[in-house]
Amino acid sequence: MGKTELAKALALYLFGSERRLLRFDLSEFASYQSYRQLIGDAETGGTSASLVDPVREQPFQVVLFDELEKGHANIQDLLLQILDEGRLTDASGTVVDFRKTFIIATTNVGSEAASRKPAGFGNPGDANDGDARLREGLEAYFRPEFLNRFQRVVPFRALRREDVERIVRKEISLVLARRGIGARELAVEPSDALITRISEEGYDVRYGARALKRQVQRQIVMPIATLLAERNPTRGSMLKLDVRSVNVRESGGATSVRVLSTEQSATHAKASRAVRNPSGGR
Repeated sequence: MGKTELAKALALYLFGSERRLLRFDLSEFASYQSYRQLIGDAETGGTSASLVDPVREQPFQVVLFDELEKGHANIQDLLLQILDEGRLTDASGTVVDFRKTFIIATTNVGSEAASRKPAGFGNPGDANDGDARLREGLEAYFRPEFLNRFQRVVPFRALRREDVERIVRKEISLVLARRGIGARELAVEPSDALITRISEEGYDVRYGARALKRQVQRQIVMPIATLLAERNPTRGSMLKLDVRSVNVRESGGATSVRVLSTEQSATHAKASRAVRNPSGGR
């Protein structure tokens, strides 16, 4: 999640939209035939090239090559040309300009060695030592001239608990920015206990934070949606979300939602209260 989310954020920051991210999962480009799909195939003619065609049409993009070690070996040669000269020749001989693109390549090579605790009495939490082992793993797998084409190698470490909770709060803020909540002028306040539970159930050191969005959907979005369907809270009300105290929890836990009145909701309620007119109608 972290590397792809970073690429999306970079596309948004640099070019104004996450749609400016062109992503390739290189586990799908392990064969020579699939590699040819990136630059086209002159023999078949007219075949679209999944890399050069989009960049030719829109050069201002972030291009993400995910899991580089799983792709065909020729992809590294292809990247050598892009990173060195800022251009690439497609199957028909046409030169495509990559000087306006931002290239990111991710790999898990060396990550196992970097996370392994060193033998002896050294400091097991020394990040510099882990980075050195990561670099050794990269240099053992990739050619030096290939690694040297990249301006920077950025190691991704396991998230700390406070990092995960910050991500959860950000995901919740994105949910609350949706039109269905904003149009009702509802304030939503999840408890710290609920944030902690979502963090614990949505994050795994081995698999990362990919399940966080599902847990936010399950434990924040669904309870609010159920409340809005069953009741019609007054505009300006506050929704307090907390961990429901039950002996046997449902799969993924249970969230309680309380509707609290506020000064704003009281004003809306008073304004919408029916009154009789002089003729006796309401």
